Amino acid sequence: EILSLSGGTGTGGNFQVGNLLTVRFALKKDDGWSWKLAEMASGRMLVSGPTSNYQRVLAQVSDVITASVDHGDGTYSYTFATPFPSAYLTPFNDTASFGPDQGELAGQPLQAGTYSVGAYFRWDFTVEGEELREAGSKVHDFLFGSAATIEPRAVVSNDNCNRCHDELSAHGNSREGVG
Repeated sequence: EILSLSGGTGTGGNFQVGNLLTVRFALKKDDGWSWKLAEMASGRMLVSGPTSNYQRVLAQVSDVITASVDHGDGTYSYTFATPFPSAYLTPFNDTASFGPDQGELAGQPLQAGTYSVGAYFRWDFTVEGEELREAGSKVHDFLFGSAATIEPRAVVSNDNCNRCHDELSAHGNSREGVG
């Protein structure tokens, strides 16, 4: 669960170029009990936006487990070491076949709008000699620049995808759901 974001210095707490994003979160088991962060095999976060045309903004970080602060109440905070850049990052698997005419914004200034921080964690365990994996992920929208209204993006739902998939997952079951 992503509980809150902090570090925005713009009007109403909006994030701006140069701000450092801190994400306060909790990890809950299906029965409601808290996970300890140290129990996780992997924890990662990233930022993309705007929701109208997702682009890479803050690259995925993999030090969430070791760099988070434990508040002693079942919650943790992670602060991205990199501030919000002035321009969008290059997409994964970038190719010359795509550019601004196809919606790619790499190298262009960040636009005002709704952005998303994504977090995902993985627990690896063994039962009767079989290696298993459980994962959970959350996405939290926030405002960047002069944007005034959160505009989430929901192109498809988990229910639609799970009509064909038992449970939608990717990357070795370390990410689940469309978010």
